[in-house]
Amino acid sequence: MPLYLGDKGLRQADFFIALDDFFVTMLKVARALGLDSKDVIDFKGGRFSPREFLVSRLPRPVDLYGKLSGQVCVGTLAEGTIGGKPARRFMYQITDHQQAFKDFGVQGTGFQTGVPAACAAIMLVKGMIAEKGVLAPERIPYEPFLELMRTYGTPWDVMDLPAED
Repeated sequence: MPLYLGDKGLRQADFFIALDDFFVTMLKVARALGLDSKDVIDFKGGRFSPREFLVSRLPRPVDLYGKLSGQVCVGTLAEGTIGGKPARRFMYQITDHQQAFKDFGVQGTGFQTGVPAACAAIMLVKGMIAEKGVLAPERIPYEPFLELMRTYGTPWDVMDLPAED
């Protein structure tokens, strides 16, 4: 985002995705034990990648459909200036796993991934994106994109936060 929006006063943009505390702990333990390595190791006569072994023990995403509860949040925290004054804004979208499964047969994360891509595809088909070639998401017209996001079930919101100097 800073590559394309830096000339508009954007200083920093970070991407966040909320993860369950247990899942974060599990990832930290896997790293501490070296189970995040993709390098093949020898163990008791067998050769395997610790990461591939670990992944083989986890449930497949398809097996989680309809079983996840709670909500998933994706957001962007942007810092810059608005009218010459420092500003911090958090734009986010929250999807309920059970509602996404009930309405569309997918978990919340899959829904959050698919809807924006579908909205961009709709914009391409309707000629709403004039620029040609492979584009970064921030290069497409944001107003019609955000309206399509609401239309197709991914309402978003923006929260102004205290600016840091």
